[in-house]
Formats: sequence, structure tokens, C-alpha cells
Amino acid sequence: MTETEENINYTKIIDDIAEYVHKKKLETPAIMFLEMNKPLTLFYSSMFLVSTPVLGAFLGPERMKKLYLIMEKRENIEKLIRRIEEVSKEKE
Repeated sequence: MTETEENINYTKIIDDIAEYVHKKKLETPAIMFLEMNKPLTLFYSSMFLVSTPVLGAFLGPERMKKLYLIMEKRENIEKLIRRIEEVSKEKE
């Protein structure tokens, strides 16, 4: 594990994304999208990294970095799906 990976708080990033998805009431589409695209996470993380200069103008560089870090590891996608489901149940 590199020094950068040790300093990353994946749980905080996953919580932030789950809260945002719930706030926008997009739980079902988000979970469906994540489930369908789990096998492509490495491709998407590379795509986010390459497109940061362009998409960063719309989403902001900090949000792009969060998306890249989550997509970097497949197990984070499963954690994000579970967290979205938990937040949805908690806030009902």
C-alpha cells in the first residue's frame, strides 16, 4: 500500500456519495447502474482520471477525485451499494 492509499478515507467518501444519492432520491437507478457496471470498474476509474480536466469543470475536481478513488477498487463498489441501501432505510 502506498502512502497515498493509507491516507484515503474510503468510508467517508462512500458515506458522502450515499448521502448525495439519497438526497437526490436516486437510490434505485444508482444501485442498478453500479451493479451492472461492477466488472468495468477499472476501466471507469481510468476514464475518470483521464477526463478529470474536462469533467472537473462541471463536477468539480474534488468530486472527480472521489469518483476515481471509489472506482479504483471493485470492493468499494459493493460497499457503496450496501451504504446506499442502509442510508435509504435509515432515512425512511
